Amino acid sequence: MRNEEMANILYVDDEFTHLRSLLKIVEGMGHTLLPINDPGLAVFMFMHDPNEFDIVITDMRMPKMNGVRLLENLKEIRPDLPIILYSGSTELTPEDARALGFRTFLRKPVRSAEMADAIRRALLPPIPANAGRGPVRVTRTFYPPVERIKDSHLKERSING
Repeated sequence: MRNEEMANILYVDDEFTHLRSLLKIVEGMGHTLLPINDPGLAVFMFMHDPNEFDIVITDMRMPKMNGVRLLENLKEIRPDLPIILYSGSTELTPEDARALGFRTFLRKPVRSAEMADAIRRALLPPIPANAGRGPVRVTRTFYPPVERIKDSHLKERSING
């Protein structure tokens, strides 16, 4: 991202029924949004300047190219690109969408706070697939239990007190 304060977001959807609310959310966060209603045109634009956009938000069902095919085309050009699936599809779960390669899945219509949170998280580096897995071993505790602190504090006061 060129500016940590502002992101360029590409919105790909064949119907712009949710465009006004999405624009309000994105611009309220200080980002810019470019809506395109043709996924083929989105891929063409992306090929000419892959670093122009920081995030892509796309619908699933579109003529000529669905959201998964769009994701595959864009990820072929730039594998690290965060893509948010924003769809009214009831066939997918968030887990399915992540397995397909989307950063997150939001079902239309979405609350402003949910969209803002998804955009914020998409701008963060992805968490590696193996993060948080494996055994955790505690080798040493650095602080005494709370009861010991209270007891020692009371003893000091009674001796000095």
